[in-house]
Amino acid sequence: GKDHWVTTNTFTYYIGYKNSDRYVTVPIGYLTDGASVPRLFWNIIPPWGKYGQAAVLHDYLCDYGVIMSVQGNAVLPIMVNRKEIDEIFYEALAVLNVNKFTISLMKRGVDLYRNLFKPTTPNISNDKRAVEKMINEHYDKTGELEI
Repeated sequence: GKDHWVTTNTFTYYIGYKNSDRYVTVPIGYLTDGASVPRLFWNIIPPWGKYGQAAVLHDYLCDYGVIMSVQGNAVLPIMVNRKEIDEIFYEALAVLNVNKFTISLMKRGVDLYRNLFKPTTPNISNDKRAVEKMINEHYDKTGELEI
């Protein structure tokens, strides 16, 4: 019932600073809907813009709720809550040089959503997980993301 896009490349976002010991890797084949902005406001903030990678990162973190943390010689998954996820999103917006007005609007919308609806993390639906699995199985067999 929603438009989704598939990531065609893996990308890693380092939290705090480049090559930090905390990071998130969004894999190839991840499904995203971009910035989850109500259609009424698309003339101000459309689903895609300069902030696209930050929106994908935020979607991924909301779906899976985990970052990676380097601890000595080990890399461990660390669960993060929705407020922490949102803070990573705001940081990523700034890293992408999104203008302060747009960041402010997005921050207000995300904070309002979190405070009103109290979403749980992780929150990926079984349907979305099944579609991602199908896409990744197809990719593993054929090297193509298109089904």
